[in-house]
Formats: sequence, C-alpha cells, structure tokens
Amino acid sequence: MIFNRLTGLDIGTAPTYMIPENIKVADAPVRYPFLWNASIQDYTQWPGFSPNGNRLLGLARNIGEVYGVFAQFHPKKAASGLLNMNYIAENSANFAGLNGQEELIMKLAAPKWPFALNKKLAAAGAKVFNKPDPNADNLSCADCHGIKDGEFRSFSEKTWATPIVDVGTDSKEIGLLGYEVKTGVMQGATILPTDEPLKSVDKAISVLARASEGAIIQHYFPIVLTTPGQVGIDLLAQLTADFGTAVSSVEQDLGGFGTLEDLLGFSDGANASADNADATTPSYAYESRVLEGVWAVAPYLHNGSVPTLAELLTPAKDRVATFKIGSAYDIKKRWLSNHTN
Repeated sequence: MIFNRLTGLDIGTAPTYMIPENIKVADAPVRYPFLWNASIQDYTQWPGFSPNGNRLLGLARNIGEVYGVFAQFHPKKAASGLLNMNYIAENSANFAGLNGQEELIMKLAAPKWPFALNKKLAAAGAKVFNKPDPNADNLSCADCHGIKDGEFRSFSEKTWATPIVDVGTDSKEIGLLGYEVKTGVMQGATILPTDEPLKSVDKAISVLARASEGAIIQHYFPIVLTTPGQVGIDLLAQLTADFGTAVSSVEQDLGGFGTLEDLLGFSDGANASADNADATTPSYAYESRVLEGVWAVAPYLHNGSVPTLAELLTPAKDRVATFKIGSAYDIKKRWLSNHTN
C-alpha cells in the first residue's frame, strides 16, 4: 500500500501526479504487528529493514507510513535548494504530531494475561523456551525471542535485539522490497553527495527512503541556497558530522533524537533487504520480536496464517488450511475465535 500510494499517486508530474504503471496488485498477505514494544526494537517492519531505537528513526518510520495512507505529498525539483528537491512544499505530514504519537507508543506496555495462571505449566514452558534445540544449531526460542540488549541508538534509550532470521516462511512481502518503479520527479534524487542518484527506474524502497529522509532533513533545516549553482556539499557534510548539536534547538520536538547517520541507515537496511530478495540464493528473513503479550496477538506470523499458539508449534504440513477469527478468546487453544467451546 505504501509503495502503491507513494510511487503511483504522488511522484508523477502535475496536475495528476500519477504513474499508474507503478501500481501493483496487492497480493502479499500481511497483518499489522502489535504496537507495544515497537519503539524499543532495534529494527522494525516485518522484514526488519528499518533501524529503530531513537526519536529520529521513529520519525522516519512514521513519515514513511503516513505517506502510504493519507498524507498529501508531492515532491518537486528545486535546483536552488538543499538536496535539489523540495520535499516539504506539499507535505501534510504532521511532524510534531507524529513525534507525540511515538511518545505514546513508548508508554504502551504489553497486555497482562488476565486469566488464572497455572504456575506449574508456566515453569515447564519456561524450560522449553530456554532449551537449546539440536535441530536449530542449538539455539533456543529465547535466543531469538528473549529480551536482550539491541544495537546502540541513543544515550537515553535502550533497544531490544530484534534478530532478522529466515525461518522458511513465505517470500511474498520480502519479494516486494526488490521491485522497481518509475521514479518520476524524484529521478536523480540524492541525500548525501556520495549517494548514487535515483535512476529513471529504481527500487521502490529506495524512493521511499529518500522521500522520508529528505523531508525530515528539510523540515528541521529549512535552508534554500540563493545561488542556483551553489552546492550544499560542505553544509550537508557538517550536518552529518554534528546533527545532534544542530537540532538541539528543536529537542523539545524530537526528543532523544539520534544522528543523521542513524537516519541514513534506513536506506542501507532497506536496500540490503531488497538485495537479499534479489540474490541468486535469496534470503526471506523476517524480524524475531520479543514475545511479551504474544497471547493477545493471534493469528500469528507476519501474514496471519496460523490461528493459535498450539498450531504454531505444530509442523506446517499438519496445520489447518482455513480458520475463522472473532472476539471470543479461547484460553485452551490461545486464539480469538468466532465461537466459544
């Protein structure tokens, strides 16, 4: 949906801004992930292409998402401006509002198990969760899904490790990361002077990354170069070196912000995921989240293809092919169904 909206409806030429051939059939089943703990993952999005863990990275994630739903966004060529593109002249994203929403997400805790707890079974389950599996290189469930320190993103905030692992699930969403689109008015767009400019046909994920990064940089640094031939290389290099100092005047908006280098990591991670999808021996790796509150998030996996925790621990060939969901929680099978047993 994000790729369709951004590349199909927003980056063509006026007055329609459309590039209809960029719009693809929505055939990759995916369910929305739960929000609690999202702010402290060290990578987000199901394929784990988005580095995370400080306010700047959270803003980049949210800007990219809001492009895909309801923001009005039409970037324009701007030879006299920083980055040679204007990403904010027609951009309705509410930066302060998105930062405020991220603050709320940071306070959102996992839901507590509301039913009677069988402590004996819970203790037995903990042993299974922490037991090395000889069929998985002696890794345990906890090695991928337990709480461990993630990558450093901020002096004031910690992240939890979110391993990106190919466990043999479907390839549909990962495959989308590698598809290419016409880049429209964003052809030639760069962020750093060392960037390879967007080609006339390039990866949709690269277009999204440049559109998000460019808007954030120009929002907090509304600099227009007065001479069309003037180049902003020195200025941009300075911003890269001491971004934290430069944005201290807007810290009340961005909070424990991070660095421009962090922000530009979004592109690196996104393109690495796309390259994995295109490789001769591709890897279809998805994020492994900390499982606090997992009881409340059925159906399971990134595509919602497994109805219960019991089914999740069943070999894939033996799982049910279809199921119905609803609002009645079954405490034995651990899922939401449309009936009670």
